Amino acid sequence: MLRITIGKPRFGVEFENMKRDKLRYKMSIKNKERLSANSFSDNLNDALSTKDMDSFWRTWRSKFTKSQLPGVIDRCCNEAEIAHSFSEVFKAVCIPNSKDKNEQLRSVFDEWFLCYNGASSFTEFITVYLVQQCIEGLKKESCWCRWSDG
Repeated sequence: MLRITIGKPRFGVEFENMKRDKLRYKMSIKNKERLSANSFSDNLNDALSTKDMDSFWRTWRSKFTKSQLPGVIDRCCNEAEIAHSFSEVFKAVCIPNSKDKNEQLRSVFDEWFLCYNGASSFTEFITVYLVQQCIEGLKKESCWCRWSDG
């Protein structure tokens, strides 16, 4: 309010004070966020180190679990109404742009589908050996799996 009252200065003492206070405010927010994250990590670490699984999972759920689903979606209150509303919206937006192109693509799909053999064309199967190789190949925070001929 003071800034507006004095005419939104772009230089001078008032401007420098405002800029300094804004920077302090942002730094304070960052510090609080950092402290909050550290406190959360410390609580999880303490629970794990003392092997207090109840406390660990309580802390975990408090951070990563949504406490409540929204009660109203698109002015609908129960699951059946929400599902019906979703289907109506989906039906409205998922219509072909061109009837001719849709029929052409449908015939291509039907032709390909008739030739589809399903799982019978799949030659490799998942074995215990392959699962073991994948697990041994895992690295921290990695989702890579090496496939081999067995």
